[in-house]
Amino acid sequence: MNYEPGSHYIKHDGYVEIIRNLEFTYSKEWAESLVRSRHTYLRAEYTVNQLKKYLVSNPLILDYGCGCGVLVDLLNKKGYLAEGVDNSPALIEYCRSHMTGKFNLGTEQDSNRLYDVIILEEVIEHFSDPWNLVSSIRSLLVAGGILYIETPNVEYGSQCIRSSDHKTCFTASGLLRLLSDSKFEVLELSTKTFPLNVVLQQAGGVPQGEIVKSGLVIKLYPFIKWAINHLIYNPLLQLPCWVSDRRNKGYYLTVVARKV
Repeated sequence: MNYEPGSHYIKHDGYVEIIRNLEFTYSKEWAESLVRSRHTYLRAEYTVNQLKKYLVSNPLILDYGCGCGVLVDLLNKKGYLAEGVDNSPALIEYCRSHMTGKFNLGTEQDSNRLYDVIILEEVIEHFSDPWNLVSSIRSLLVAGGILYIETPNVEYGSQCIRSSDHKTCFTASGLLRLLSDSKFEVLELSTKTFPLNVVLQQAGGVPQGEIVKSGLVIKLYPFIKWAINHLIYNPLLQLPCWVSDRRNKGYYLTVVARKV
């Protein structure tokens, strides 16, 4: 399999291994681009909603590979106790300056500090050895602790293996095997496809043409815009997402697992 010059892809049972000659560098500018994206906030809200029933009794939460820090910021603003860790000094510096919560470099992380919930949101695909990663994560969880993973579904989205910073892309069966081999009990498996209008960041929904200079139209325009957005435009864009998710063929795999 060859899609990108200088890279090659090895298909295994349950995952695709991606070998590249260049390493991706995460920068402050990269973080800023994520913070400007509606997609980033939608994913963060989705993660919190998926985990709500597990976030009881004031759990200590770690977002491992926290990136731009939006998820940690959201969790703390919702009243949870969340921390972030990342291996990029530039990203940690950005998070400490712009986000709410405690952020540590991977080299600064206290290996004796245990967490009730650990989140890997679009993280494992960035590692050439995700098995070692998940094993390390397990050692940071309390007994019976919760691990949440979100990662692109390689069966239903070729973009996963085309992304310049991805190294291992999983199928659902491959991800379940990874967790079983790492001594986790899978509690939930689902897929998610985010609406195209959010991914493309079409914040206004309907294109903003010039409003006709009519008093009645001007008065009715907010309602007309709302109706077109919510009754026609957004549902049409979300319909294929809803269908794919119901058939567990969405673009993202999401898994909730318990340490055993």
